[in-house]
Amino acid sequence: PLIGIYNRLKFNEELDKHVNSSKDQNKNLCLIMLDIDNFKAINDEHGHLVGDSVIIEMASLIQSIIRKADILARWGGEEFVVILPETNKEEANILTHRLKRTIEEYSFIKVGHVTCSYGVVALGDDDDRESLVLRADKLLYEAKGLGKNVVMG
Repeated sequence: PLIGIYNRLKFNEELDKHVNSSKDQNKNLCLIMLDIDNFKAINDEHGHLVGDSVIIEMASLIQSIIRKADILARWGGEEFVVILPETNKEEANILTHRLKRTIEEYSFIKVGHVTCSYGVVALGDDDDRESLVLRADKLLYEAKGLGKNVVMG
């Protein structure tokens, strides 16, 4: 309700639907998982209301970049996921790098510049919703480990 995008429960339903239809129709599907870097410091320094405003701005910024067919959801705290129907890995990486550039150049109203880390995966033959999310999450944490503001995938 805070930001007007899908929550994790609705995201899971949508991803199940897209995984099944992509496999049935032999179509591409990709997933981006992104996490706001150093978000705890934003909350600690500016307070949770400012942290909420950053999350709201971030959701709006992401929505302005992705396509209408793409589905944005809040995964948890400061994490977001984007379902990219009928999108191959190369196209997903291009979009993710565009997201990265736009976010790192954007000045958030109350905190200035913020970055994110990203994990990008394409649906494989053996994937289901859980394995797809798990692979994206693993890449996201590898990106964090490489110093943040990194795209892995």
